[in-house]
Amino acid sequence: MGCLFEILVLPFEFIFEFIFGNWFDAMSWIVPNNSGSKIKKFFFKGIIVIECCAFAVISLIGLLTAIFTDLTIFDLWKLIFIPPGISIGQILIGAVVKASNKNNNSDS
Repeated sequence: MGCLFEILVLPFEFIFEFIFGNWFDAMSWIVPNNSGSKIKKFFFKGIIVIECCAFAVISLIGLLTAIFTDLTIFDLWKLIFIPPGISIGQILIGAVVKASNKNNNSDS
Protein backbone atom coordinates (compact mmCIF):
# COMPACT_ATOMS: atom_id res chain seq x y z
CA MET A 1 0.00 0.00 0.00
CA GLY A 2 2.85 2.39 0.77
CA CYS A 3 4.37 1.72 -2.65
CA LEU A 4 1.09 2.62 -4.36
CA PHE A 5 0.94 5.86 -2.40
CA GLU A 6 4.52 6.69 -3.46
CA ILE A 7 3.70 6.02 -7.12
CA LEU A 8 0.68 8.31 -6.96
CA VAL A 9 2.40 11.13 -5.04
CA LEU A 10 5.80 11.06 -6.79
CA PRO A 11 4.77 12.92 -9.96
CA PHE A 12 3.13 15.70 -7.93
CA GLU A 13 6.18 15.93 -5.71
CA PHE A 14 8.45 16.38 -8.71
CA ILE A 15 6.14 18.95 -10.30
CA PHE A 16 5.79 21.07 -7.17
CA GLU A 17 9.48 20.77 -6.31
CA PHE A 18 10.38 21.83 -9.85
CA ILE A 19 7.95 24.77 -9.86
CA PHE A 20 8.75 26.11 -6.38
CA GLY A 21 12.48 25.43 -6.64
CA ASN A 22 12.82 27.29 -9.91
CA TRP A 23 10.48 30.05 -8.74
CA PHE A 24 12.68 30.57 -5.64
CA ASP A 25 15.82 30.56 -7.77
CA ALA A 26 14.30 33.16 -10.08
CA MET A 27 13.23 35.29 -7.10
CA SER A 28 16.81 35.07 -5.79
CA TRP A 29 18.18 36.84 -8.88
CA ILE A 30 17.54 40.14 -7.12
CA VAL A 31 20.51 39.47 -4.80
CA PRO A 32 23.61 40.60 -6.71
CA ASN A 33 26.69 38.38 -6.72
CA ASN A 34 28.91 41.18 -5.45
CA SER A 35 26.56 42.20 -2.63
CA GLY A 36 29.20 41.82 0.06
CA SER A 37 29.76 39.25 2.75
CA LYS A 38 28.30 35.77 2.93
CA ILE A 39 26.24 36.77 5.97
CA LYS A 40 24.57 39.52 3.94
CA LYS A 41 23.77 37.08 1.10
CA PHE A 42 22.45 34.54 3.62
CA PHE A 43 20.23 37.24 5.15
CA PHE A 44 18.85 38.23 1.74
CA LYS A 45 18.20 34.59 0.81
CA GLY A 46 16.39 34.08 4.14
CA ILE A 47 14.16 37.07 3.45
CA ILE A 48 13.39 35.68 0.00
CA VAL A 49 12.51 32.25 1.47
CA ILE A 50 10.09 33.86 3.93
CA GLU A 51 8.61 36.03 1.17
CA CYS A 52 8.21 33.08 -1.22
CA CYS A 53 6.51 30.94 1.43
CA ALA A 54 4.19 33.78 2.48
CA PHE A 55 3.17 34.45 -1.12
CA ALA A 56 2.50 30.75 -1.73
CA VAL A 57 0.40 30.43 1.43
CA ILE A 58 -1.61 33.59 0.69
CA SER A 59 -2.33 32.48 -2.89
CA LEU A 60 -3.24 28.97 -1.74
CA ILE A 61 -5.63 30.33 0.89
CA GLY A 62 -7.25 32.53 -1.76
CA LEU A 63 -7.65 29.64 -4.19
CA LEU A 64 -9.02 27.26 -1.56
CA THR A 65 -11.43 29.92 -0.32
CA ALA A 66 -12.66 30.47 -3.86
CA ILE A 67 -13.12 26.72 -4.38
CA PHE A 68 -14.82 25.82 -1.11
CA THR A 69 -17.00 28.88 -0.44
CA ASP A 70 -19.56 30.90 -2.34
CA LEU A 71 -17.01 33.64 -3.03
CA THR A 72 -15.63 33.87 -6.54
CA ILE A 73 -12.20 34.64 -7.91
CA PHE A 74 -13.44 38.15 -8.63
CA ASP A 75 -14.13 38.60 -4.90
CA LEU A 76 -10.73 37.22 -3.92
CA TRP A 77 -8.55 38.64 -6.68
CA LYS A 78 -6.33 40.43 -4.16
CA LEU A 79 -5.42 37.17 -2.43
CA ILE A 80 -4.95 35.22 -5.63
CA PHE A 81 -3.26 37.57 -8.08
CA ILE A 82 -1.27 40.18 -6.11
CA PRO A 83 1.34 37.81 -4.54
CA PRO A 84 2.32 36.24 -7.91
CA GLY A 85 2.34 39.74 -9.42
CA ILE A 86 4.79 40.96 -6.79
CA SER A 87 6.92 37.85 -7.37
CA ILE A 88 6.97 38.42 -11.12
CA GLY A 89 7.96 42.05 -10.54
CA GLN A 90 10.80 40.89 -8.29
CA ILE A 91 11.93 38.37 -10.91
CA LEU A 92 11.96 41.08 -13.59
CA ILE A 93 13.98 43.42 -11.36
CA GLY A 94 16.32 40.51 -10.58
CA ALA A 95 16.79 39.84 -14.31
CA VAL A 96 17.83 43.47 -14.76
CA VAL A 97 20.25 43.20 -11.80
CA LYS A 98 21.70 39.99 -13.21
CA ALA A 99 22.11 41.50 -16.69
CA SER A 100 23.76 44.63 -15.28
CA ASN A 101 26.16 42.46 -13.24
CA LYS A 102 27.15 40.58 -16.39
CA ASN A 103 27.77 43.85 -18.23
CA ASN A 104 29.82 45.26 -15.33
CA ASN A 105 31.89 42.08 -15.05
CA SER A 106 32.62 41.94 -18.78
CA ASP A 107 33.79 45.59 -18.84
CA SER A 108 36.38 45.02 -16.09
